[in-house]
Amino acid sequence: MPVVSVSLNENLLDTLEEIEKELGFSGRSEVVRSAIRSFIEEKKSISELSGTVDCVVTATHGEGDLDEVSDIEHRHEEVIKTRMHSHLDNHKCLQTFIVQGDANRVKEFWEALQTNSKVEKAIVTTM
Repeated sequence: MPVVSVSLNENLLDTLEEIEKELGFSGRSEVVRSAIRSFIEEKKSISELSGTVDCVVTATHGEGDLDEVSDIEHRHEEVIKTRMHSHLDNHKCLQTFIVQGDANRVKEFWEALQTNSKVEKAIVTTM
């Protein structure tokens, strides 16, 4: 099996090790493989969207990263029907978007959030 090196900050590594112990994985590599499989399944379900769709998109990011997310929002405002911004603990924010429109534009919105280095997590829930 090929080996892939990944750099993680201390917080991610600690969380990874907690998950490993809590769920009984045989090692950190197993946790990473499981996470990658989950991400692939999520991407697959999003890629299968077509036509006009209704979804909820949630994203988490640091408090100081709102401008980055706002730029993404503005580029996709035609599919965003409602948005809500909430402050979380640890100087983080949760953005919730109700989106409706062309599936390709919704996918582009999610992908822009997902691939932005300032966004910690972006999730699409289809209706």
